[in-house]
Amino acid sequence: MQGNLVEHAVRLALADSRLVEPRAGGDGKVAALARTFWTPEEDNRLRMLLGAGKPIEIVATELKRSAKAVKGRAYILRISLKRVKLKPKGK
Repeated sequence: MQGNLVEHAVRLALADSRLVEPRAGGDGKVAALARTFWTPEEDNRLRMLLGAGKPIEIVATELKRSAKAVKGRAYILRISLKRVKLKPKGK
């Protein structure tokens, strides 16, 4: 039974690798997703900045994260975005 699972996993991995087409001018390798985990210090800074009502774009810039990452982390930490401006005022 265990051998069948391993064989199945190998077949799936090979099938996935065949579906990936090389990029123009690339070497055919798939780029790994950049993933930076949130630290407790960043979580505290996120709480402080969002609690002060800073816009998501400003918070994202200060934390060197994307706006989507900031919104996602706020959701995970159950930080309300109701009082937060979603975009800074344009000048």
